[in-house]
Amino acid sequence: MTTNNASFETLAKLCKDGYLTEGDQRGSLLQYMPDCPSRIGYEFWLSLCNGNKIPKEKDLRPEAIPPICFEHIGFFEVIDGGADFMAKIFGEKVSDWQVLKTKELVSTMSERVQVSSILTRFRDVVEHRFAALDVYEFVHVQGFKRHLLGLVCPLANEAGEVTKLFAVGSPFELGKD
Repeated sequence: MTTNNASFETLAKLCKDGYLTEGDQRGSLLQYMPDCPSRIGYEFWLSLCNGNKIPKEKDLRPEAIPPICFEHIGFFEVIDGGADFMAKIFGEKVSDWQVLKTKELVSTMSERVQVSSILTRFRDVVEHRFAALDVYEFVHVQGFKRHLLGLVCPLANEAGEVTKLFAVGSPFELGKD
């Protein structure tokens, strides 16, 4: 992992009015990301592109995922071209946040998060075929606020359609970079 001077605090300010995307500049999100599982997950996803705009799902082998990411990953199946998304697999840390359960649709997520915001991000990733980075705030089941640096990356089938999303979330507390 490359060390940099980015901070969660700075990123939260950048994402206050929207989210960051790489657009056509592969790797451009690295400049904003502090050293954390989301950054490692993004570097891993980039390594799978192999000259393509986005990697194929078949190229993402579970044994190749960096170990630090395992607790922080989520996989989502794209339903009807992005009408909704089904949670497929979560790492332990993601499961601990108790926001979404496996085989649950994102549109039915708890009201502790801004579902419309997440659906918009996911749909943009599918439509525009880029990675996106955002800072999410949600209320934990025990009542306290949590922040999450959320990375969402598309994966394509053999026909080139985005059918899965690879996500890596890094929890943090504002003011404690």
